[in-house]
Amino acid sequence: MKFSRYLVWNFVKMFLLVLLGSVFMFIVIDFVGNIKTWLARDLSDAKDYYIAYMPYIVYLVSPVALFIGIVASVGNMSRHLEFTAIQQSGRSPFRALVPILFVGAAVTAISFYLDAKILPDANHRRYKIMEPMAQQRRDPRVKDKRDFVYISGDKTSWFMRMYGGANKIGRDVVLLIHRDGDLAERYDAKRLRWMMPDTVRVAHAVEEPAKTVAPRKKAEKKEKVSQDSVVKSIRQKMDSIRMEKSSASAEKVKDSILEIKPGYWRLEEGYQRVFLKDGSVQIRHFIRESLKGKTSLLPEDFLDERQRGDEMDAQTILRKIEVQKRSGENTNKLETAYFFKYSGSMMNFIVLLIGAALAHRFNRNGGLSQKFGIGILLVFSYYVIIRIGLKMGENGALSPMLGAWIGHIVFAVVAVWMLRRSFRL
Repeated sequence: MKFSRYLVWNFVKMFLLVLLGSVFMFIVIDFVGNIKTWLARDLSDAKDYYIAYMPYIVYLVSPVALFIGIVASVGNMSRHLEFTAIQQSGRSPFRALVPILFVGAAVTAISFYLDAKILPDANHRRYKIMEPMAQQRRDPRVKDKRDFVYISGDKTSWFMRMYGGANKIGRDVVLLIHRDGDLAERYDAKRLRWMMPDTVRVAHAVEEPAKTVAPRKKAEKKEKVSQDSVVKSIRQKMDSIRMEKSSASAEKVKDSILEIKPGYWRLEEGYQRVFLKDGSVQIRHFIRESLKGKTSLLPEDFLDERQRGDEMDAQTILRKIEVQKRSGENTNKLETAYFFKYSGSMMNFIVLLIGAALAHRFNRNGGLSQKFGIGILLVFSYYVIIRIGLKMGENGALSPMLGAWIGHIVFAVVAVWMLRRSFRL
């Protein structure tokens, strides 16, 4: 037990030291590479960018930190013949390394959690900050779509000449609404516009003792504001409610109702055709036509700000895959990103196995430096094979699932072979 604690402590200490050093070096190199851009922008942008970048850097360098940690800690113990003493006592070297493997499994689970819960939002924030930069302009986000078809899951089909993601306006729109498998309505309009929520209603009833003043009237205030002002207004009103509760001990807040009217689509300047069951068609001209209750689509269903797989969680990727399949688009890129959500973190554990196979045995001929060099070559080859597999999955040369897993399969086989050869399993 003491040896296990000693072994784990040496490994964890080295792992954290290498991880912190790698993150620091990564940030310094990236900052120096973008120094001209940061000098032209506010310092708070750089701070927000690297705070959002931090989880991804940790996710990216943790396999290298695990490998260096196990080679440095276990290799140093092997050089001092501590593993030889363990083996002479009748304990298998592989069994002695099991606590480190448990630590590696924990790091793999943390890495998976980062990829599933934290990285999507963090990557989205840093991409938005990077948007004005030169490297972002080389890989621009799609700001609008032209001549596209969108078939939704709420029995509506959309055809648009152009849709702008920034202003959420579509032009030359045809909307088909189906009911019970038949075409029920058709809209032809010059414009489609997303109307933001413009009404906030906060009402609360306050009950006071019978001997005091009569109950207060309900307050209701309506104002047309932007989306940021809506949030600010909500917070101010809720703060006033909390202050009222704390200052008036005789009063009791019975209920608080917070209502935000949702946004909706509006068609402008067009015609509506209603197809009746007797085969006749009713045609009506309109200037403005609200689509409330007729579709549940949101602006991000047409064109989402999150366009890369690493800024979306698995459920969002699945939803976008279904949307693109209904519209007849190629989904290889998103499917590969979806499977990589589950395979990417496995690199941590596989690299740890490779490091354990290399470092546990002392070799007078090769020494620790030779093992370290071989291991670093294997780790960076691992990164290269993963990127090649992902590109092949995105291009259709491999299936998306195989493209996301091929690198891990290859190096898992290499790790098992090295373990059998080294530990004689």
